[in-house]
Amino acid sequence: MGERTKLFANKFILILAISSFAVSVLEGLLYYSNVQVFFRILLIFDNSISAFTFTPDISLADALEFMDLHNSFFYNVVGYLYGVAVFSAPYCTIAVAYKALENVLRFVFIFHRRKISHKVIIFGYNESTKSLIKNYSFEKNKKVSVHIVSNAEFDSSERYELIKKGYVLHNFDILKAEGEDIHYLLKKAEADSADNIIIFNDNSVKNFSLLQVFSLIKGDGRFVLKAGAKITCRCEDDSIRELIADYYNIGKKESCYDLEIVSIPELQVRKMFDEFPLHSYYLNTDSKLDDWNVHLLIMGFGSIGQQTLLQAMNLGVVSKKNSIVVDVYDIDIKSKMEIFTNRFSSDTFYMDQGTIRIKNTSADGTFVVNCHNLNIKYREFIEQVRLENSKNPYTYSVIAIDDINGGVNCAMRLANIFDEDGKGETPIILRMDTDRVLAKYISANNRTFSNVQLMDDMKGVISLELILNKEINIMAKEFHYFYSAIQIIDKDETPWKSEENSMEEFWNHTSMFKRESSKALAAHESVKQVIFERLERELNIDVDEQINSEIGENGSLVEYNGEIWRLMTNEDDFIKALMNDKFAGFIADLEHRRWCYFVASQGWRYGSVRNDNKKTHNCLQPVDKLLQGERTKTTYKYDIMSLMLRYVNNKNKQ
Repeated sequence: MGERTKLFANKFILILAISSFAVSVLEGLLYYSNVQVFFRILLIFDNSISAFTFTPDISLADALEFMDLHNSFFYNVVGYLYGVAVFSAPYCTIAVAYKALENVLRFVFIFHRRKISHKVIIFGYNESTKSLIKNYSFEKNKKVSVHIVSNAEFDSSERYELIKKGYVLHNFDILKAEGEDIHYLLKKAEADSADNIIIFNDNSVKNFSLLQVFSLIKGDGRFVLKAGAKITCRCEDDSIRELIADYYNIGKKESCYDLEIVSIPELQVRKMFDEFPLHSYYLNTDSKLDDWNVHLLIMGFGSIGQQTLLQAMNLGVVSKKNSIVVDVYDIDIKSKMEIFTNRFSSDTFYMDQGTIRIKNTSADGTFVVNCHNLNIKYREFIEQVRLENSKNPYTYSVIAIDDINGGVNCAMRLANIFDEDGKGETPIILRMDTDRVLAKYISANNRTFSNVQLMDDMKGVISLELILNKEINIMAKEFHYFYSAIQIIDKDETPWKSEENSMEEFWNHTSMFKRESSKALAAHESVKQVIFERLERELNIDVDEQINSEIGENGSLVEYNGEIWRLMTNEDDFIKALMNDKFAGFIADLEHRRWCYFVASQGWRYGSVRNDNKKTHNCLQPVDKLLQGERTKTTYKYDIMSLMLRYVNNKNKQ
């Protein structure tokens, strides 16, 4: 549709220009009828050309006077047409000049394209895409080419600005094309040589449909991407996200691209916890890690509130024993929870009467969600929060409602409640998506809003640099590669020969679930760094020296020779030693609990045999039960992987 509109516009401008020129010639023939033929021709063409530059020799006043002198139907018609031509001709000139400038910019860009080493194609042009590219600098990324594919025609001024900045623009709807037209349009957009494909429409279903245009299996008729290409697919709907994961998992072994599924609320909440850690409440206290109990207050259970809860399940684990209690307030909590809890298995969670609790047969520690059907504007809400805070002080709070007025009022009242107990500084995170003036005032106010921090809106969390160079993805790939390639063997066991696979190959050939698991592990790494610092104080040790002595070249638990991790004894004795180790055992226990919480949050349940399709896993159980099973206790040694990776990284820095 965009290409047809552009073609029609070009034809219309051409017809308008020819008509304007013809009318100007006709007016000149009449106006200069008494002039000598040679000079009449020159004057006619001079006037016709000047009409396209806003300065016709025969002005509108001259034409009007000429009409009055020759008061006839024919002269009047020609005069009126000439008046229209005088106004339309210059705009034809502007359109042609704009088109010429656009072609010059395109030529310059094509000339420089020989230096391009990385190509990005963005499908979908909307407010989210505008935020994505808003601050992107081609000066800093001179070897990157960015194409934007839009279903609708770009506004003329917007087109000019985008081309001037260095973007290559395309207008077509790939989902309305058929057969060879799809391949033709994608080749035109240079998708076959793209390193990154970003599918960023607002509609998750549309993004999934567009994803299916690209090939998972070569030779199946779909468009085959460059080997090693990465696709980032935006999806804000959990059910569609599962469909995308299932679709990708079916063909992943033959896949020629890396796929990442992103949602804007997920990015917002992840950045929120990066900037304001969930355990900020305890950082300046002497509390032991077992007592770093999370009491999280969430107001509003939309997509941001739900993401806050899910990520808190992962980031809230700092030991085998600390509790995570979440109070959720929403005026429509029942229906929202009914939908949200579809992701949980009833075999793993106890769900009844507004309470969600992980069963003690599924994981260590305590995780409880208390649901409250209350409007935060009501006095009853404040009284309820004050009561809960007096019994168990809140350590973190997130106001995730859409209503700005209600959110600001709630933040002020919460600040007063948290100041009353004087037990610690409870972070108050306020969602502020639209009013940046008010946001600036709140950020600068150190009295009324001293403990209030603002959650970044969409424009603050999505950028092209973030998607192209997502740090958590890089770390997740490292963790996954380390885990996939690691060999931890008994003292007398012979190591196996492993094929040489790159980190990217390991990543591309794994399921979406394992990728998300590695991302959760990577996200928890910043929490582990805090845990290591606290353990140094609690156990009076140097963490790195302790790691060297336990899993280094002559480790007491595991000996490392640069390639193989070999147990110093048999596995049973290793597990006993690990259980009795205050440092390594502590890390292993908390990591197993964290993993159980993540798996549980994805809807998995315990099963005697692991089955990815049924979402059952034989390791989804507390540590004590895990170590009682012959087939499950062997996995316990992998829970010290973060220590191993830290050791390797330290060695590489030396």
